[in-house]
Amino acid sequence: MATLVKQSGSYYSQFFDQHRSPKRKRVALKTKTKRIAEQLHRELEDKYALGEIDPWTGYRKKNITSEELPSKVGELIDHYIIEKSREDWRSQTARNTGYILRAFGKFTGLKHDIRSIATDDLNNYLNQECFDYETKRSHKSKLMAFIRWAETTRVISINSKEIKIFNSDNEQAEKVSYLSKIEIKKLKNGIEKIVKED
Repeated sequence: MATLVKQSGSYYSQFFDQHRSPKRKRVALKTKTKRIAEQLHRELEDKYALGEIDPWTGYRKKNITSEELPSKVGELIDHYIIEKSREDWRSQTARNTGYILRAFGKFTGLKHDIRSIATDDLNNYLNQECFDYETKRSHKSKLMAFIRWAETTRVISINSKEIKIFNSDNEQAEKVSYLSKIEIKKLKNGIEKIVKED
């Protein structure tokens, strides 16, 4: 049906039909990670076999209902990463986000039903003692993006205002720091020196 092809570090699904012009048609999988590429490739082959897509004329996008999405936490995380990789994620983004979301999945239980996830599950994961404040912030941004996506597909409903990062048992406001006048002057001098040298 199709072959997985790697060119210049990126993966493509290459379809072949001797009755079409051109005979071979490539579809960019938009990833440099082999494991993700293999999943996307298998998915494309299945959709092509079912007549849901035609690589020569483009996609016939189908709106997915919440009933068609996986209900288990681990499966939904994988589905989310594949969808986002197909849209616009770089392979590094997919890898970093996948690492954080799969750690959350293991924390709650990968086979746990996504509809039973509550704000306490998210807060307990984010506020583990092993995480420093910056790690909590980074994890929260990726986790909240996943939750917002899950809400748009109506798989889950969570009040995002209840998701809080704590530091020493108190909610900590995000720290904003500004450069002092001396630091600004040093920065300007440094830039001017580099420009003159160039």
